[in-house]
Amino acid sequence: MQNNDRQPDPQHASLGRAELIDEAIQEEGTDLREYARALLHRKWLIAFCTLIAIVLGAIQLRKAEPVYAASATLKYDPGSAPVVSGFEDPAGNGRVVDEIKTQIEVIQSPRMIRRVIDALGLYRTMNVTTESEAKTPLARFASGVKKAGGSIGRMLVSFDEEKLDPELLRTQWQERHLFENLEVKQVRDTKVIEITVYDRRPQQAARIADEFCNQYIQGLLTEKLAAYHEASTFFANQLKDARVRLTESENKIQNYSGNSNMKVLEQNLEIAEKTLTDLSADIEKTKNEIAQFEAEGTAEKTETLLNMLVAKDPKYSSMQQRLNELKIERVRLLANNTADHPDVVRIDKETKVLQTQLTEAMGELQKDSQAKLEITRITLKGLQQRFNDQEEIISRMKKELVEYDIMKGDADSMRELYSALLDRSKKVDLSSEFNPSYVTILSNAKVPEFPNSPRVGRTILLFALFGFTLGASLVLIVHKFDRSIKEPRIVESRLGLPTLGTVPHLRTSQKVFQRKGARPALVTDFDPKSLQAESYRVLRTSLQYSSAGRPPQVLLVSSCLPQEGKSTVAVNLALSFSQRGDRVLFIDADLKMPSTHRIFERPRVPGLSDVLAGQQGLDAVIVGNVFPNLDYIPAGPNVPCPGDLLESRTMGDTLADLRRRYDIIIVDSAPLGGMADTIVLSRMVDGLCLVVNRGKTPMDALTKVVGTLDRVQAHVLGVIYNSRHRTAPQAGDPGSYGYGYGYGYGAKAEEKA
Repeated sequence: MQNNDRQPDPQHASLGRAELIDEAIQEEGTDLREYARALLHRKWLIAFCTLIAIVLGAIQLRKAEPVYAASATLKYDPGSAPVVSGFEDPAGNGRVVDEIKTQIEVIQSPRMIRRVIDALGLYRTMNVTTESEAKTPLARFASGVKKAGGSIGRMLVSFDEEKLDPELLRTQWQERHLFENLEVKQVRDTKVIEITVYDRRPQQAARIADEFCNQYIQGLLTEKLAAYHEASTFFANQLKDARVRLTESENKIQNYSGNSNMKVLEQNLEIAEKTLTDLSADIEKTKNEIAQFEAEGTAEKTETLLNMLVAKDPKYSSMQQRLNELKIERVRLLANNTADHPDVVRIDKETKVLQTQLTEAMGELQKDSQAKLEITRITLKGLQQRFNDQEEIISRMKKELVEYDIMKGDADSMRELYSALLDRSKKVDLSSEFNPSYVTILSNAKVPEFPNSPRVGRTILLFALFGFTLGASLVLIVHKFDRSIKEPRIVESRLGLPTLGTVPHLRTSQKVFQRKGARPALVTDFDPKSLQAESYRVLRTSLQYSSAGRPPQVLLVSSCLPQEGKSTVAVNLALSFSQRGDRVLFIDADLKMPSTHRIFERPRVPGLSDVLAGQQGLDAVIVGNVFPNLDYIPAGPNVPCPGDLLESRTMGDTLADLRRRYDIIIVDSAPLGGMADTIVLSRMVDGLCLVVNRGKTPMDALTKVVGTLDRVQAHVLGVIYNSRHRTAPQAGDPGSYGYGYGYGYGAKAEEKA
């Protein structure tokens, strides 16, 4: 039969099989629940890494020496400090935080560390190569990593190492050692600086912390005195220079005022500016007249506009009126007479005289307008020249006044500067007599009674967290590159194989079954009300509706690889059908490595191989009523070529005979991977059920098997999923093939079975 039920996703039809697998694995990796299941499944690896990390932490704690911490506190309030320059800070207390950060860097600077070392006489008898006394486990680990990096660098880069001064190395080591065991920080939301020193000796830790406070205050006092001395010298020089410049400015003003009468100059400037304003008004008026004349001249060039200008004159207007009357009278006479009529001739003569007079009048008018325009333009030119001359006079006056104002402003500025410098010089002299009270010691360091480190709980917790993180990362990495099947939807969407059901693995050991008088793996008979038994009943119902038309009668159960629980699934499925009242036959067709004879506790021989070889009749090998309504045909003895027997005509005739006797026939076959037995049987049955172990069966193996079944046109009903798999099979566990393709022949195969 051809498989018509399995239709791949159309949108993936054009993709190759490898691309489909990669896409399926990528989509699967986005499910957070699958990651959680992977972590839970490999929890032993996470627990192992965590345990190893805890052991390493304990070893580090055993090697660590106790370290004591002593703290002293300072109050830093720059707002209460006297201002050396006399200028107040415009930012106010908003810069206190930045100032405190700066002072923290000053306290832990190499210069301050060296002053503390010299004041207390630290490390006088200590060798430069001595290890740090106050290293915690984490600090020792970091130091080891740093040394290893330096060693690797020297191995990779070759250079001539210059011999260093031992005293210089000793000084650098002392400063670095104290810096590594010093912590300076600001107490949150306060102006308090906390200085903490870590040392193996509690009394020395307190001494060093107090000495840092003393050296810091002493350094501020020294810097303050130096700053005041520098400021005092600076102001003295500035005062001397300002006094000289002020005297020069005052003398310059007196000399300039004596040479020029500034009051007369100001009055003349006022008169000149008024004259300039009048000239500006006259120029504007003249420009308007010129514009009017130019407009009239333009109008005279047009006959219609010229007539309008002539009409404004009474003399010209009367002549124009008489001319119009003659034209009207001529038209009236011509209506009844000819052009030779005396009245018409008279009117023509008078009209000609009037036109001549009017033309002459228009010419005189044009000449008069042109003359007026030229006179007005000459007047405008003279006004503009006077305006420019007046502007130059005003500019000279203003320049003289500006020079005077500048000299006066310079003198006023120098006078104010001199007063300010004198005032600030007095403040500097007064402030230099006070100590820097803006830094005070709030509390001296107390000798600690208990060590600060190593902290057992925190160290163990950190190592445990590191181990847990490492284990979880390893699990997720393994899960990321694991190409096994984890979700049925991947197979459904990519390969088009429907899900027939999901059955959980049996986690109860064989000893429990034996103690209760039950046989292993027969959960549908041993505990019919359990979740496992119910899952097989759901699977039975799913198979009844897996094919259109009529339910399949002969079912073949197989898997891709060994140790996927196909035999257990097949046996329990057969029991489920028999419990419903059907006449069921179970055939063990795994002729290489059978296992169901141990499940049913029946002899392996005679069996199916005897029937196919012609050694026994069919009725002779059927074991009746191993369970109510369930008969059983064992595999029989090993044969050299089981594939040839299963492909023989006898196998087809045997199945045809059994179809007439039984309602349901369940056939358990060998795994499909690398075996031809199941492929031969797949053409003789009504449907094939593939058992897949979730989290174990590779997607590549399933894809290869499905491709093979496609080529032989086998009718694959769907996939049965085992939800979990055991890491190691139990002794005597049926259906457990071991790892790999562990098939053999003869007695050795029997022993393995």
